[in-house]
Amino acid sequence: MLLCGVAVDDRLVLQLAGLVDPMLGTRLVTAYRLRRRVVPLTSAEQQAILTALEDEPAASLREVRDAFLNNDAWRLSDNLR
Repeated sequence: MLLCGVAVDDRLVLQLAGLVDPMLGTRLVTAYRLRRRVVPLTSAEQQAILTALEDEPAASLREVRDAFLNNDAWRLSDNLR
């Protein structure tokens, strides 16, 4: 699945859904269930995901966070580097 231009394994999307606020989590789970290939996100949703990933110890999710931060669409401000 592409989350705002970044490819993320579907099962990791479900993990992300459990880390963010319920509204965004529900949106991600719904996209997963409907087998959406592309999920556009607002800048606030991107920030919420990055914030949720700051303290996540799982190596697989650290890799996802790095992929987000290395993608131009996810560089929301200089504070994210």
